[in-house]
Amino acid sequence: ALEEYVYSMKDQLNMQLQTFISAKDHETFSQLLTATKEWLYKEGEDQPKTVYTEKLVQLREMGDPVVNRYVESLTRPREFTDLEKALVHYRKILDLYSQKHELYDHIEESEMKEVEETVATAQKWMEEKMQEQSKLASYLDPVVLISQIVTERESMKRTCDPIVNKPKPKVEPPKDEHKETKENTEETGIG
Repeated sequence: ALEEYVYSMKDQLNMQLQTFISAKDHETFSQLLTATKEWLYKEGEDQPKTVYTEKLVQLREMGDPVVNRYVESLTRPREFTDLEKALVHYRKILDLYSQKHELYDHIEESEMKEVEETVATAQKWMEEKMQEQSKLASYLDPVVLISQIVTERESMKRTCDPIVNKPKPKVEPPKDEHKETKENTEETGIG
């Protein structure tokens, strides 16, 4: 596992991970990988498994943050898009509500105000995070993680969905008095 990690990271550092590590850290990490590779073929051949594990842990401490920044950068745009789609969905519902659309006219104004405030808060949060992230160099840890974007979207949905999906109250059809009177007449024999 150690040897595989060394070779894999050396390749990736000069390819897809290159922009996700500072020049200084790139140099340090490359030297550490080279030193580990040399160690593997010299003193490392007859070492106990624990020594290999310790070396791998040491390398991962430097390599994992780089890989995480890379993965985050690939997935973050999609998560922001999903959040934006959810925001658009709720804004359309708010628009229909403001037009007194029959699908939403049974929902209390105070409830829709809560939806409106939740959507506005999520929109502001998303815009701020996207702005902060855009100013950040790719080799620095992100200001917003994928998990935070998902949490923000799910939190908004947990608040808004029960309100906007609230079923219309069932309206009892008016009783047919003529039919009821006819039935009563037949049962009692009067009429």
